[in-house]
Amino acid sequence: MARSGALFSVMIATAFASSAGGGEFVWKSVNIQGMGYVTGMVIHPRSPYDIYIRTDVGGAYRFDRAAARWIPLMDRLDSAHVASYGVVSLAVDPADPATLWAAQNYDFAYTAADVEVYGEVMVSHDHGATWAPTGLGKAKIYMGPNDDFRGTTGERLVADPARPARLYFGAQKDGLWIKDGARPWRKAEGGLPSPAAPDVTFVLPDPNSGRTGSGFTRRVYAGIYASGIWMSEDAGDSWRNIGGPVNPLRAALSLDGALFVTSGGDEGGRGSKGERLIGSVERYREGAWQNVTPPGVRDSWSGIACHPRNPRIILAALNHDLTIFASKDAGETWWRVPVADRGSLGNQPAYYPRDGRGPGWGNAAIAFDPADPRRVWQTNGFGVIATENIAAEPTAWQWRVSNLEELVVQSVRVPPLVTLPGTGEQGADLLSAVADMVGFRHASRDHPPEATITTFRTVAQATSLTYCARQPQFAAFVGWENGAGAPVKTGWSDDNGKTWRPFADTSPGTAGQIAMSATDPMNMVWAPIRGKPTVYTTDGGKSWQPGRLAAGEPLPPSWQISGEWWSGQVLAPDRVAGGRFYFYADGDLYRSSDGGAVWKRQITIRTDIPGGAPVAHTVKVSIVADPVHAGALYLSFARNSNQPKPFRLLHSADYGNTFSVVDGLTACSYVAFGKGRVENQPFVYAFGRANGDRADAVYKSEDGGRTWVRISDPARHGFGNIGSLEADMRTRDLVYVGTGGRGIFYGHGRGSGIR
Repeated sequence: MARSGALFSVMIATAFASSAGGGEFVWKSVNIQGMGYVTGMVIHPRSPYDIYIRTDVGGAYRFDRAAARWIPLMDRLDSAHVASYGVVSLAVDPADPATLWAAQNYDFAYTAADVEVYGEVMVSHDHGATWAPTGLGKAKIYMGPNDDFRGTTGERLVADPARPARLYFGAQKDGLWIKDGARPWRKAEGGLPSPAAPDVTFVLPDPNSGRTGSGFTRRVYAGIYASGIWMSEDAGDSWRNIGGPVNPLRAALSLDGALFVTSGGDEGGRGSKGERLIGSVERYREGAWQNVTPPGVRDSWSGIACHPRNPRIILAALNHDLTIFASKDAGETWWRVPVADRGSLGNQPAYYPRDGRGPGWGNAAIAFDPADPRRVWQTNGFGVIATENIAAEPTAWQWRVSNLEELVVQSVRVPPLVTLPGTGEQGADLLSAVADMVGFRHASRDHPPEATITTFRTVAQATSLTYCARQPQFAAFVGWENGAGAPVKTGWSDDNGKTWRPFADTSPGTAGQIAMSATDPMNMVWAPIRGKPTVYTTDGGKSWQPGRLAAGEPLPPSWQISGEWWSGQVLAPDRVAGGRFYFYADGDLYRSSDGGAVWKRQITIRTDIPGGAPVAHTVKVSIVADPVHAGALYLSFARNSNQPKPFRLLHSADYGNTFSVVDGLTACSYVAFGKGRVENQPFVYAFGRANGDRADAVYKSEDGGRTWVRISDPARHGFGNIGSLEADMRTRDLVYVGTGGRGIFYGHGRGSGIR
């Protein structure tokens, strides 16, 4: 059943303090900046000229001009609405600066065999602080904010400038839809075709065309991929194809009514079948098309913008390499906008690539700033950039990514290292394994990291991080790089992640999970993806041997790490007893007491736990060992999207021989240990539900899991696609949440001493 839209009508904030049973925690983002595809931008034409951006997996943001930072608008979304963090399109009400709409996935509909995700158009009347559905969800429209063409196509959602209560939405597979005020959404017919995705690539009413008898803007344009440009002269009731580029992507209207359209392919100019497509820039004026592509440029295009005060000034951008062309005569002639220091723009985080991939990858929207049209904004696969003077020679661009945190996080680790041995240097605040950038050593949670933990060609990710509990300066990771066969990426560090060297032998496989013995950093166990055997090393990765069951047969692979994107914590070391490891595979828990050589099945979770659940095919399973007591561990299960009911937290005090359900929590997806008030009783943190609460939140227990206090406010932070929970054993009341699209959050309470 669909959930009520009331779940979405909530207040959004970037930081807060909540009194929940006495647990006062403040939540902020770990400062990383950018690192996600900002697929679109809309700017309100009236003061205060609010700027909004959409992302493929990280929600929407509004730019705070005074503070020069982005305000996230969808942080309330919880794990039940994880698909909603991708936004297909944004639209503003040209008559009301406070009103905007967002097209995004809305909810899950469960069937006996599968789960269906469908979209909705949400509305906000307070600059994105609160949201409510408009009713499109009833039609169960497909929306794919992370699909192909997500950044090259324009805004599919738009309000009629004459009567903004009339909305148009062009879907990626389901045609064009129209809504008039309080009336239900209806599908536009009138001769429109129904081609395959990406279907409608933009919708654009022409305010110069006059009004219908009902007061609507008369002329509306729609780009339909593989079908050209379609036009309605009766506000969407009937349509005809007017030609133009066959593969339209984005469009802009000048003040005098000229329509400019870019065309081409997806990122890198690819078509839906991987073929290279050559696009164009074309102009439609007074009923005729003219190809105004800059001479000699055979490439794929994306962003197009018309000056808000001068109809003859146009900008058009290729969909790569920060290549922008400008025209002062409505496209008759062009010049290439010169860019200063293309590889290192202003405000650039130190870890961004210096070869131009940062500002050049995935060029998406480009827009003049109506507050000052000399200023131009552009979005791309790393974030947002802007120049204060597009007419300068050369133009100086700066990153605008403060508080724009869209990183996809696989794992967060906090080695309890106070100072590096032999130095006075403090240990890192945290280490992270992430998508695209592999991972980071975060010397400070409040400052962007200096470098990634390894080099790579395009994009790569770490899938697992581990450290030596008793010698926490030692750490290791495994991952993969984008490319044929997903090449392996590995690293081993003896200086708290400042430097890394790859394993000497990487033949066992790719990615998966890695675990390091609590007492010997040379002893590691590696469970690669795709069913490769789980192996162990006693020489720091110079050589590996397969782990086996006592009878000699191979240790079964874990379905939970079948692919390179799956990163459940199914392999973990005991954090006190050296050479002991735990492994979860398809509902069975295994243990090794000799460094990973021989394994024994301890228990079948899916059948042997009273009050347990059939969790064999749950992807995100986490084994978390107690940092103080040998043999004590928790087992948590984050439900898949097709599993509507949550799972309970399981606890073992005897090396996994037996488990019991933790009664204090009615649901738990993730668990972590942090420093307590006394050395032998760490605090336990959990993400789930307790005390009769009906929304997921972060909880803290100071008494070993018997009682729980809520320390996050789900009305402000739902944490969406949470993938990791970690706490600090050096600092009391300090906990981290890694997410799949909103980076890393940290919460700190009174005991942390953090201000």
